[in-house]
Amino acid sequence: MLQNIPAELVWFILGLVLLLLEIATPGFILAFFGLGAWATSLATFLGATPRIDLQILIFLAVSIFTLVLFRKKALRSRGRVATKQHEAHNMDTMAGSLATVTEDIQPGSRSGRVELFGTSWQAISDEPIKKGNAVEIVSRDNLILKVKIREK
Repeated sequence: MLQNIPAELVWFILGLVLLLLEIATPGFILAFFGLGAWATSLATFLGATPRIDLQILIFLAVSIFTLVLFRKKALRSRGRVATKQHEAHNMDTMAGSLATVTEDIQPGSRSGRVELFGTSWQAISDEPIKKGNAVEIVSRDNLILKVKIREK
């Protein structure tokens, strides 16, 4: 049964499976073996490697070459957004940050809003605060910020 399947199709499917598995597994390694399988599929399709031993050699050579050459660079660019996050924008360290009131804040009401890091947030306070005042973030409860008037 498998004798009737063209080798280039087997290599292509193997490459596709490896690339899909890369999505589900950590480490960023399987993608390079997927590329190696696709390179072998292309070489086999073009008739350059009719023998299985040469196909395996191409697969391993391309996989290892691309892994060594590109993995470190790909990992650096892959995690750039998460690792370069500025500390002031870290949602867990918002306490103490300064914001501007964009809608009046009344005690016991959730209609107040502040602008922080260019984003509008729902805000609450124990005291009335008018629009335009600078406030300090006291705490955060999900998407609601508790604020107080900024002390000078």
